[in-house]
Amino acid sequence: MALSGTFESVKAGISPALVSITRTAGRIAAEDLAFQRSINPAVTPKLDGQNSRLLHIANQLGKNAATGTEATAPQLSDADSLEEKWQGLVDVFDSLLEKADACLDEYTGIIKKTIVSGEASSTGNAVLPRKPYLAQSYRRQTLPKPQLRFQRLPMNDDTTPFKPLLLSKPHAIVPLEESLRLEDVGEGLKQYGHPYGPEINALKYPASVYQVATPVPFLPLDSTEATFVDSMEDVKLMLQELKNAKEIAVDLEHHDAHSYVGLTSLMQISTRNKDWIVDTLQPWREELQILNEVFANPEIVKIFHGAFMDMIWLQRDLGLYVVGLFDTYHASKALGYRKNSLAALLSRHANFDAAKQYQMADWRLRFAWFLAA
Repeated sequence: MALSGTFESVKAGISPALVSITRTAGRIAAEDLAFQRSINPAVTPKLDGQNSRLLHIANQLGKNAATGTEATAPQLSDADSLEEKWQGLVDVFDSLLEKADACLDEYTGIIKKTIVSGEASSTGNAVLPRKPYLAQSYRRQTLPKPQLRFQRLPMNDDTTPFKPLLLSKPHAIVPLEESLRLEDVGEGLKQYGHPYGPEINALKYPASVYQVATPVPFLPLDSTEATFVDSMEDVKLMLQELKNAKEIAVDLEHHDAHSYVGLTSLMQISTRNKDWIVDTLQPWREELQILNEVFANPEIVKIFHGAFMDMIWLQRDLGLYVVGLFDTYHASKALGYRKNSLAALLSRHANFDAAKQYQMADWRLRFAWFLAA
């Protein structure tokens, strides 16, 4: 379908339709359709008909979105295949959104559109091809495998119980040797218990957590810079500073596009006054468990946002355990905020718009720079 008119007029026509679709999808998702099927069998054929129609639309959208790109739209045969092939759909629509971003940059004049004019051709002046869109190139790099240098290679097919990596246990209530025991979990299965389970159950947050306090403004962004930590000497220097903090903020970048198990690729740690970016792809990454002197210290509050997967990655890859967690996602839910994403909280409380275009980037990338240096 050809579109005519100005960008604003096209936008005015498309936006209400998108809002309507989003609201309708939200209302459908909020309904218990399985329950409706069970109490009213007559509705089942109608729901099945709508399922087929929506799958057909989704397949057509994917096919159209993949046109002119390197991505291939997956074929969706039923509702289960949507979950199985979700990553393929993400790749297709990421590519489409990147093209839209590039077109908007050209429309607004941020990037001048490259046009091979007759004048340029006649004078022999070559027009430089446009550079690949950064976010796309950061996701599609063919890089060496950093895990080949790890002291312990990740095993994608390991079916044995995960054994905690801990070699010591700071701030222990129960000694390490008593914490690393296989427990029967039923049906003939055994697994290791959480080594810091007793300490978490006995946790008492510092009194300051329960006190009303005036928010402490963060330092201006242009006056701060992060310290890149890529040696154990730097880790130990960072640890000494972290021990003096009352609270620290932690975030991880994880990459699993080229690995079934995945890799914790970066760890970001901040105090009120300083920021660190820790390289967690180093061969000595398991030695980072010396940070349990801070991470397991109940007197130091550890602030995460949506920490569920972070806890898994910290324990699995780095041998780190958190005692004294404060999760801003759950805090925002408890406060009744309508939007609970980290970007929404940053916008609301820090007046900062987070750039999310690199959220799905290949965070192994600087490992390739290291090898090339």
